[in-house]
Amino acid sequence: MLLPLFVFFFVLTIIGVPIVFAIGIAGAFTYLVFSELPGFVIAQKMIGGMDSFPILAVPFFVFAGVCMEAGGISQRIVNFANCVVGAIRGGLAQVAIMASMIFAGISGSGVADASAVGSVLIPSMRKKGFSPAFSAALIAAAGSIGMIIPPSLLMIIYGSLTGVSIGAMFVGGIIPGFLVGAGLMIYTFFYARRNDYPVEPLAKFPDIWRSFRGAFWALLTPVLIVGGILGGIFTATEAGAVTAVYTLFISLFVYREMKPGDIKEVFTKSAVITSTVLLILSFATIFSYILALEQVPQAVRTLLLSFASNKYVVLTLILCILIVLGCVIETMVIIIILVPVIAPIGAMIGFDPVQFGVLMVIALNLGGITPPVGVLLFLTSSLAGTKLSSTSREILPIIPIFLVVMAIIVIFPATVTYLPSVFLK
Repeated sequence: MLLPLFVFFFVLTIIGVPIVFAIGIAGAFTYLVFSELPGFVIAQKMIGGMDSFPILAVPFFVFAGVCMEAGGISQRIVNFANCVVGAIRGGLAQVAIMASMIFAGISGSGVADASAVGSVLIPSMRKKGFSPAFSAALIAAAGSIGMIIPPSLLMIIYGSLTGVSIGAMFVGGIIPGFLVGAGLMIYTFFYARRNDYPVEPLAKFPDIWRSFRGAFWALLTPVLIVGGILGGIFTATEAGAVTAVYTLFISLFVYREMKPGDIKEVFTKSAVITSTVLLILSFATIFSYILALEQVPQAVRTLLLSFASNKYVVLTLILCILIVLGCVIETMVIIIILVPVIAPIGAMIGFDPVQFGVLMVIALNLGGITPPVGVLLFLTSSLAGTKLSSTSREILPIIPIFLVVMAIIVIFPATVTYLPSVFLK
């Protein structure tokens, strides 16, 4: 069944069928025509792909991110970041990174982060003389931190597919997320100095305090999520529900920038985003099921282990495969299809499940900022009014930052495993 599956999939992709539908149609067609199993199994697998308690967190965190955007939270976070890091060489570029890191602790979506921060900062960066291509590339890279710092939609899906604790994945992603952010800020410092980009005026304490008070309730959201999980008050899934209620409350009654009439639009936008994620989950499950029937996981495992017995070589091969695939296939699709195939290999060669999971998420995350299917690049290029080719050239020097962070995680596993081992015993 593998040959017709992939042939039909690539044909559909080439003729312009959206990749999620190409996967679903190719999987269903191959199964119905070339399998002797009953057809109702397809419906069972599609529903089963979405029928998971951890997946309940997805619509909640999506709703929280949309609430934050509609409630005027983005501007308050940007104002606070500007007071804290605006005077560092790079000015608004540094603000974009810090604001993205804060927003990452709320939405769990790189697209939401890049959209919220980019729509506020890119026009200002253009006025200050920043290259549109650089602005788009930097905000795309900073937005991708949303998939590493908790909450993370990719980590939720990874945990639901593998049984790895989503709470442990969340906590394990904190240090790597901050390392990526620090790397981006260092890179921006030297890039801005070379291009003589401006800095913002040094904020006085009253201004910092005023911006902190304005953003306080938004800044409290990541503390609520991580603190609740670490304190054993609620699970990662329950954290999503708590965050959704909290963000709706502060948007309506604290900041009051969201009106009761806006709630319908917020629910509608959240439903569209959530349904897209669930549709990918559902269709990709059929694809994964056929791979399992054809014993592809076992074949891939044997093939990888035949190249080398050293676990670091095998890990490097896996990460390279994920990064290359991320350049041409949507990240969510890859994680659903390949995680059941690759995750068992990580445990077999001796890597901690949380460490291996975070590495996979970061590697897949590179797909969002690499052409030709870099979703974040398309988004920020559109916001900046620049060509994708120009943004792609600016993103190339940034990619090594993610590779260095992955190397640090491999060499020093405690960067991922320490916090879960201390707080989630």
